[in-house]
Amino acid sequence: VSSRGTGIPPTGIPPMKGIQEPYPAEIQAIRRMPYGLRGLRRFAKLLGLKIHPYEAFLLGLYFAGVTELVILIAKKNGKTTLLAVLALYHLLMIPRAEAVIGAASKEQAALLHRQATLLIEAAGLARRALPGDRREPTKYEGVFEVREGMHVIRFEMGRLRVMPHEARTGDGVIPTLALVDELHRHPTGELYEVWRDGLLGNAQMITISTAGASMDSPLGELLTKARVFAMEQDGHRRTYTSPDGSFVLVEWALDPDEDTDDMRVVKSVNPAPWHTSATLRRRHDSPSMTAGQWLRMACGIWTEGEEPAILPREWDPLKVDIGQIEEGEEVILAPSVGHNAAVAIAALRSDGRLAVKVDVIEPEDGTSILVKTEDRILELCERYHVLEVHHPLGAFIRSADLLANQGVPMVEAPHSTTRLAAASGTFNRVLRGGLLMNDGDPTLRNNDLAATLKTNEAGERYEIADRSRALIAMVMAVHDAMGAWPRSPKIHAYKGA
Repeated sequence: VSSRGTGIPPTGIPPMKGIQEPYPAEIQAIRRMPYGLRGLRRFAKLLGLKIHPYEAFLLGLYFAGVTELVILIAKKNGKTTLLAVLALYHLLMIPRAEAVIGAASKEQAALLHRQATLLIEAAGLARRALPGDRREPTKYEGVFEVREGMHVIRFEMGRLRVMPHEARTGDGVIPTLALVDELHRHPTGELYEVWRDGLLGNAQMITISTAGASMDSPLGELLTKARVFAMEQDGHRRTYTSPDGSFVLVEWALDPDEDTDDMRVVKSVNPAPWHTSATLRRRHDSPSMTAGQWLRMACGIWTEGEEPAILPREWDPLKVDIGQIEEGEEVILAPSVGHNAAVAIAALRSDGRLAVKVDVIEPEDGTSILVKTEDRILELCERYHVLEVHHPLGAFIRSADLLANQGVPMVEAPHSTTRLAAASGTFNRVLRGGLLMNDGDPTLRNNDLAATLKTNEAGERYEIADRSRALIAMVMAVHDAMGAWPRSPKIHAYKGA
């Protein structure tokens, strides 16, 4: 693959007179080659590395001139090394190069700089002054000048800088090549946006990361936007390309319903040759490996939470097309109210399974979230045969009284720590027993996968939060519904105001 690259012909670049001794013959030979994949392969070989087919595919996109290239690939597939090799090659080949690598933290910036430094030192390419007559200009040998404390590597008039996300100096960077590492760990998309907007002429940008813990993040937003573009699929590798070809996102990822415990399946999204079923199994079985880490770091699956309490493979198979809640059937409602609100709807089936769905209510300026929730409950009472509304007390007491006055069968169901722990236990048994049926609503799914568990003397319970409001309402509805059937003759369904 030849390159549009930066559009600057790199051949025939003379050394700096009086300062730099002639470069090693292999370096000179590489610099006479066109800026492209062939030259990078030769440079990588000089560093003691090999460019593997999956890396050649990615680099081919870069050398073909893609302006913004985003790569999502599992951990331990050589991301850091690939960034370091490309950055050094760019520094070697492009006059007055301004290459930057953006890391998520100071520690990661130091790691990236160290990786590039080790490659230089191992290949004997570090630049150092030679002893000589002080009256004569200093002579040097080697190629790259490493500056440890500053995280800078220089070559002639160009430089490579590794910068943490917090570095405010990112605002002034006009790069010829910008590389962003582990964007899923960046607290904001600020650095990415600044560098993207600083791409002038033929400058390019590459972002490499693993899957993240929330689609509501800079990387998640990029992926969401990319998925509307044309997609080509080769096995588990998906390539999304913008209409003008300037933006490409490549993703290696399993589908959430695939068997993430089958190492042959997991290998398909770990293209590096050093990964085998045996090495992946060792990682999978390590006591330090968590479910969330395995899904993101080894399988490329987004989890909507650092350590999800509910896994995609547990929730997704419970989606049904037949058996969903129909208008007019007997249901129990359970609201949960905070900054936002949700009302869960549960209906028991004759085979012991429980159908659930949730209405999420977002806040609106000028309107009380309690009033909106009251109105939604009344709408649901008109739509379904509501047997009970299990309300959480607290701030909802007044709303419960108003609804009861309109004929809604209200039942006190406080969201206390003890009761929430009991409800969480009931919900988990129903969920993992395969007795729960959902309608596939993506908002409810995101709430479920974003949920976290807390444990204290009362037991293990789902944490109440706005991001998991729909889950909390569903947990309470499931718990109350499983205990409410068969119906008590003292309880009467809503008949209308």
